[in-house]
Amino acid sequence: MQGNKITPHETFQVHEILMQKSVGANKAAMMASMVQDPQLKGMIEKSLNESKQQIQELKGFISNSPLSNWQGGQAGGMGYTNVTGSGINA
Repeated sequence: MQGNKITPHETFQVHEILMQKSVGANKAAMMASMVQDPQLKGMIEKSLNESKQQIQELKGFISNSPLSNWQGGQAGGMGYTNVTGSGINA
């Protein structure tokens, strides 16, 4: 992924996916702390780990974007880097 650049339009599409993944991961983290059933908790934690990996990959795409240093509020310094709820950093 290092040499590949994505277009500005693709950057915003990836950003949308990244935001959805982050929200979902936050919800999963909160749910995992409340769930009593060990099997369900394991499934949620597995899903959360997969989401964290996907978030990292999506952030890599954005960092290769021509907009990666743009400080207008979308790329370069957005708050999607941390998955909160249980102190989970992605």
